[in-house]
Amino acid sequence: MTRVMTRVREFFHEITIGKSVLILLMPLISILIDLKGLIFALCLMITIDLITGIIKYYHGKNVKFNIFKVNSLLLIQSELLRCTLKKCYEYGFLFIVALIIDLLVFEGMAVSLVGKEFIIPEFALIIPIGIETWSIFENIEGVSGNNLFKKLVSFLPEKIQKIFSDANN
Repeated sequence: MTRVMTRVREFFHEITIGKSVLILLMPLISILIDLKGLIFALCLMITIDLITGIIKYYHGKNVKFNIFKVNSLLLIQSELLRCTLKKCYEYGFLFIVALIIDLLVFEGMAVSLVGKEFIIPEFALIIPIGIETWSIFENIEGVSGNNLFKKLVSFLPEKIQKIFSDANN
């Protein structure tokens, strides 16, 4: 649990407008998805983060790595995989605790937002999905030198683009 808390602290340590927008978008995304969909989304994000993290790790060591070649797969260190499994365990623990609190304390009470009913475990899954999303962007930036999120911002209206072009961020 301490590793999750450390990552959460690191994520929020220097909150930027970009991170704030991502956090604000997560509840909007959850409107379209139910609890099973959020669990699937979290698993998908963890898998993508694992793959991009491995590629970033070997890119930093100047080792040619191709995820689709067997020789490259043999380079993967078990320590990196254990970190991912530990992360899955911690996120799972967070979900189970949220589920227990929801059932025992709030007795399955749902919160109505934007015409949809939400339970606490759904909100508990949104945080790790946001963390994993940001981690994927960091991994991509570590390999390519480009931040994909910043490029996607260019498709937004000019007024919103000005928010992200602030020199402090």
